[in-house]
Amino acid sequence: MPMAVWENIVPIADAINLGATIIDVIILKTEKPDLKKRPLKNAFELTTRTFDFILYQIIVEDILIGKLISNHNKVNLNFYHPTGMLTKNSLIFERDLI
Repeated sequence: MPMAVWENIVPIADAINLGATIIDVIILKTEKPDLKKRPLKNAFELTTRTFDFILYQIIVEDILIGKLISNHNKVNLNFYHPTGMLTKNSLIFERDLI
């Protein structure tokens, strides 16, 4: 069996190609994105928001492709999402919140 190239963020298609029949996908973002955005204060916030948008689009495409391939190959695909947003910015660490 050839080695898979892990180029996807959510590699459902690669798991199916490697022979998986049941796949559990844990996604650390809520199913619906938060549409309420605060005004930008600096260039760093603009950069992180842009990266978040690009990453979200890539994840959505990976999941969609995985769902289509799993339906075609009759693979059991389970998704798990958190009930609420885990963090607004994962790059900022606040020790007081621990």
